[in-house]
Amino acid sequence: NILIIPARSGSKRIKNKNIIKFNDKPLLVNSLIIGNNTKLFDIIHLSTDSEEYVKIARKFGFKTLFLRDKRFAKDQTPVLDAVKSDLLNFKKLGYSFKDVCVLSSTSPFINKNDILNISKIYKKSDKKSPIISVAKYQTKIERAMKVKNGKLKFINKDYINKQTQKFSESYYPTGNIFYFDAFKLLNSKSYNYIYKPYMIDKLRAIDIDDKEDLDLAKKISKILWKT
Repeated sequence: NILIIPARSGSKRIKNKNIIKFNDKPLLVNSLIIGNNTKLFDIIHLSTDSEEYVKIARKFGFKTLFLRDKRFAKDQTPVLDAVKSDLLNFKKLGYSFKDVCVLSSTSPFINKNDILNISKIYKKSDKKSPIISVAKYQTKIERAMKVKNGKLKFINKDYINKQTQKFSESYYPTGNIFYFDAFKLLNSKSYNYIYKPYMIDKLRAIDIDDKEDLDLAKKISKILWKT
């Protein structure tokens, strides 16, 4: 089994967000340590194009066998494209993996138990479906609106007069954790799988992408960690 922690350089909203100190350690290091503490993985790989990130990880005892190909380190590169590239590089080095877990480098409230639990769900499903972390939308998405030419408009007018009690709960992928069959992922041409959910509460599901996320995460840490 392999754990891959994506951490490309060049983030625009927050410079070097992957190595911002959080809980006294760089964010990516927190993820590396959490993954290591599960004892589930034969290899823990920091997927990065940055020599600086590799050096930081090495200080905490984590080795990176190769850098991510620059082609898969662009702003618009899907994370799973980068993961597939990493798996192919490992294959060239003679490694073969059954399962691959992907853990965000910027999800400070994900813990060891989350990874252990998502692994159990994956195994109980006979590894037929990938497992992804999700959280419940706070409001009913059927009532969603957008701004067009400075005016608010309902995305779907059919739901304007319907009672919210008639709407079911909706969920969004949080991007915190993925668990896949490595062979299926390598040989997939799209990511339109039938996924199974791992539920995470909204407070812990935050994945830091911009300053607003970072400020919110600091406030949440005071609640969750009582600091």
